[in-house]
Amino acid sequence: MLRVESGGEHALVQAIKENWRGAALGEADRAMLAYAEKLTRTPWAMTRADLDELRRHFTEEQAYDIVVIACLFNFMDRAADAFGVELDATLRARARSAPEGEALGEAAAGKRS
Repeated sequence: MLRVESGGEHALVQAIKENWRGAALGEADRAMLAYAEKLTRTPWAMTRADLDELRRHFTEEQAYDIVVIACLFNFMDRAADAFGVELDATLRARARSAPEGEALGEAAAGKRS
C-alpha cells in the first residue's frame, strides 16, 4: 500500500491529491488507486478483471483491506453529504494548518451547503 510516512514526502502527497496518475508511484500503488477510483466513480462497471488486477499486486488480505477501506470511505462521504455534515471550526482550522491537509476544508465543508 502507499508508503508515505507522516511528516515526510509532502510533494508526493500533494501530487497524489492533484493527479495521482502523474505522481511518482509504483505499479502496485497505481493498481490500488485505479481500483479505488473505479469503485468510487463507476461501481456498476466493476468486473472480476478489476479485482484480479488488484490481486496481481497484493495478497488476498491486502486486496480485501483495499476494497473494504474504499467502500467505507465512500459510505461515510455519502452519508455526510446526505446529512449535510460540515467540518466543525476546530477540525477545519486543523485541516488548513496541516501541510498535507490544506485541501480538506475546500474539498469537504466548502461543497456541502
